[in-house]
Amino acid sequence: MKSFMPKALFYYSALASIFITVSIISTSQTLIPVIFAVLFLPVTSYFVIEFFRKMRGELSDTDSKPIKGEGLVIAIIFALLTGLGLRNIYIRTQATPTVPLPQTTSSPLIFLKSPTPEPQDKIEVSITDGSRSVNIRKLPTIYSQKVAEAKNGDIFPYSEKANGWYKISLADGSFGFISSKYTKEVEAK
Repeated sequence: MKSFMPKALFYYSALASIFITVSIISTSQTLIPVIFAVLFLPVTSYFVIEFFRKMRGELSDTDSKPIKGEGLVIAIIFALLTGLGLRNIYIRTQATPTVPLPQTTSSPLIFLKSPTPEPQDKIEVSITDGSRSVNIRKLPTIYSQKVAEAKNGDIFPYSEKANGWYKISLADGSFGFISSKYTKEVEAK
């Protein structure tokens, strides 16, 4: 039993490391996890090397010394994963605008009145961390372009809430997203 647990834990860690790294590098929609996965590649490479050496040792009675060409195969796997990770980092950084953002004004936002007097769901900005304002983003992510700012007490109608973000209506008729961490829902009157 003593020799079984370390082997089982090693094989589990090796497989988990490989699957996690490959899945993050190939499917992550945000930049930070991809960067960490690329930084984690040496650990994954170590597990790949040792996994195959241990499997070869378990399947045969010979010792698990490196065989000819093993280093080349490992280098190719490492290069492919690194290349895929760097490609995804490049794609994610290209999706983020590098153009300077327009200056926002500190005047309060004014909302257009709806032609129909139907009650709308509303949120009120509630900043509790000492900041003077909170950003309104083009998309529901902190990496998205800032389109406006909201001050404590500002009230906005919203059309949907998902994944910690409210889709709010702005005064010019456009939409923006604000984090639910800085808001509270207002009762419809």
